[in-house]
Amino acid sequence: MNATRWMLRILLAFGLVGLSGSFVTQAPAVAASPGPSVTITPHADINDPWGDGQYVTVTWKNFAPNYPVAVKECQHGAMSLSQCSRGNLYSTCGFLCPGDWLLGISDKNGNGSGVVPVATGKVNTQQDGSDVPGYTFKCGPADSCDLWVTNDTLDMSQGIFVPIGFQVPPGACAGSGTSLSGSGTASGFMQFLNLAIDACSPPDNIDLSLVLQTSAKSLDDYIGGFSPFAVSSVAMTNGQKQQMNAAGRTAGYAPVLASGEVFAFRIYDTKTQNQVTHLTLTPELLAKIFSGQLKYWNIPAIKALNPSVHFPSTIAAIGRGEATEETYQVTKWFWENAQDAWKAAGKGVKPSLNPFTGPTDTLPSLASSPNPVALVSWANIMANTVRTGGADYGSLTQYGTIGYMDSSVAARYGLATVTIKFPNGKRVAATPKTIQNGIGGMHKDIYGVFHPNWTLQSKSAYPLPVVSYMVIPRGAKKSDSPPSQEVGDALTKVVKLAVGAGQDNLARGYAPLPQALVQEANTVAGQVWSAPPLPTPNHDGNNGPGGDDSTGPNSQGTVPGGSGTIPGTTTTIPTTDAGPTTTTVQTQDPSVTGTLPVLPPAPLLVATTWLKAMPFALAVGLGCLVIGAVLLLGGDVRGSLKRSGQRVKSVVPIHRKPKTALHSVDGPSKPDEAAA
Repeated sequence: MNATRWMLRILLAFGLVGLSGSFVTQAPAVAASPGPSVTITPHADINDPWGDGQYVTVTWKNFAPNYPVAVKECQHGAMSLSQCSRGNLYSTCGFLCPGDWLLGISDKNGNGSGVVPVATGKVNTQQDGSDVPGYTFKCGPADSCDLWVTNDTLDMSQGIFVPIGFQVPPGACAGSGTSLSGSGTASGFMQFLNLAIDACSPPDNIDLSLVLQTSAKSLDDYIGGFSPFAVSSVAMTNGQKQQMNAAGRTAGYAPVLASGEVFAFRIYDTKTQNQVTHLTLTPELLAKIFSGQLKYWNIPAIKALNPSVHFPSTIAAIGRGEATEETYQVTKWFWENAQDAWKAAGKGVKPSLNPFTGPTDTLPSLASSPNPVALVSWANIMANTVRTGGADYGSLTQYGTIGYMDSSVAARYGLATVTIKFPNGKRVAATPKTIQNGIGGMHKDIYGVFHPNWTLQSKSAYPLPVVSYMVIPRGAKKSDSPPSQEVGDALTKVVKLAVGAGQDNLARGYAPLPQALVQEANTVAGQVWSAPPLPTPNHDGNNGPGGDDSTGPNSQGTVPGGSGTIPGTTTTIPTTDAGPTTTTVQTQDPSVTGTLPVLPPAPLLVATTWLKAMPFALAVGLGCLVIGAVLLLGGDVRGSLKRSGQRVKSVVPIHRKPKTALHSVDGPSKPDEAAA
C-alpha cells in the first residue's frame, strides 16, 4: 500500500475520532442513579415519658422496588444480629417496640415511608423486664443506638444505619435550683419536656416538671395550693374562681403554646399495605363516627371523599372516658356544625336518658349503637390505642382506628390527621399556618383566655385551635397566699423562656405562637407581684368547661364568621379564600439522612475539560472526514464524476456498450487486474 493511501486513512481516522469524541462528551448529560437513602423525623430529642415508645417517621428512597422494608433498633456500630432488636422479645416500651418492624412496601421507584416506635432504655428483655443473656442492651443519651432500615433483616451488610438522638431525661437538674412542679393538660405536656431541659441550664437551674392531668384537675391543684402553676387550655369555672378567692390566691393566664384538637387515625391500605396518610371527612361523618352510628369505612360517602384508599372493614372509634376539655371541644363543634347528625344518635332513646342533646365533656357511648365508641382514660392511652389498636383492634386488615387528641400528642405517636371538608366545599388540614389563622378567629374574655369560633369554615383557618396557658399568680403581693419570692421569680423566667427561646425549639405538632400572644404572655409574666385590677365580670356567658365572660360589655370582641382580627392582636384570617395557603412554618425537628455514597458514571470523571474543546474537535473531525472521503473516491472530483456517469450508462439496456475497464484508486499492479 503506497503513502497516499496511508495518508487518506490517517485523515479518515482523525475525522472519526473527532466525531466520536464529540458524542462521548455528551454522556455526562445522563443523570447519575442515586443510591439508597433514609431520613427519620424527628431524629433528635427522642424520649419516652410514658413508657410506650416515641414514634418516628422513616422515609426511604431508592430501595428495591415493590419490596418490603423493615427496621430494627441496634447498638451503634452493631456487628451481629444479637445487637439489634428482635421480634420475639420485649423492651421498656413493650412487645415489638420496635422488634422486627415492617415499615411498608416500596413503590415502583423504591421509595416509601412508615412509622416505627423507638425504645429508650432496655431493648430485648423478657416480659417482666429481666435481661436475656447475650441479647439485652440499652439505648439512650449515654448509650448510642441506630435505626437499621433494610430490605433484608438477616444481612447486616444491606440497608442503612441512621443514628438516633436521645433527649436528656427530665429531672437532670433535680436539687440544683428552684423546684417548680406543676400539673397540666396534654396540649402542653410535650413541650414542657423540652422546657424542663432548657430551664435547668445555668444561671437559672430551675428544676421544672409537669404532671399530666386534665385542665380542670390542673386548675384544682393550683387553687388548692398543691402546685405553683397549672397548664390549662380553658379558663376556670365560676365555681373554681370562688374557691380561689376563698383560698386567697390569684391567677393570671399567660399564653405559651399553640396547637389544635385533631382527629387522628391509623389506617393501612389493604392493597398496598402501607399506612394511609391522607383522609378527608365531613363534620357530619365525624359526628356519626363518634356517636357510634357508623360501623364501616367502605360506605359511599367516605369512599367518594377518598377514592384512592382501599379501606379495612371496620371503624374503631376511640373516645375519652373521663370528663375532659377535649371532649367538650369536639362535641361543641359537632353541635354547631353537624347538629342533626349528632342528635340522630339519640333517636329512640328516652328523653331522660338521651345523652345527645348538646355538647358534653364526657363522650356518650350507648351499647345499643350500631358501633359503640370504645372509651379510655388519659390522653396518652387514647393515642396509644389509636396507634396500636390496643387489645381489641390490632388487626390492620379488619380495623381502622380514629380518635381525637391534641396535635402535639398525635405527632408524638406518628398519627396522620383528618382533613375536614365543610358543607361549603372548602377543605382544611391542621398545619402550623392554619392553626395560627384559627387562633386569629378566636375571641378573648376579660381574663385573657381565647375561645374558638365554633362555626368557622375556611380553607385557611383550622376550626379547632388550642391555646395553652401557664396559670400563675397575678398581683400576688396583695393576696393572702402569695408564693415565695424565689418561686414567683422562677415562674416569670419560665413564662419568658416558653415564649422566647422555647418557640425556636417546639416539639412536633405545635404551631409558633402568634406575636400578639407572645407579647401578652410577657405582660402576664411581669404581673406576678403587681398588676392592675381586672374589669368587673358580668358572667353573661358560659362556654362549657372553664366558663368565660366573653359576652356583654366586658367582652374583648368576637370575629364574626372567622374573618378579621382579634382586637389587640396582629393575627389575621383572610376575609376571602383567594387560593391555597402556601406559607409554611418549620416546627418539626430537622431530620437526619443517611446516604450510601454514589460515584458518577465514568465519563463524568474525565470529560469536564474535554467538553470545552468539543466544538473545535467536531469541526476538525468533520473536515478531515469530508476531505478523506473525497480523496478516497479518486484522484480528483472531475474524474470521479466522469466514471460515475459511465457506470450509470452501462446499466441502461437501450444504450448498452461493452464494459469500460475500471481502475482501483492505486492503479493496477498487474495488466490482467484491469480486465472486467
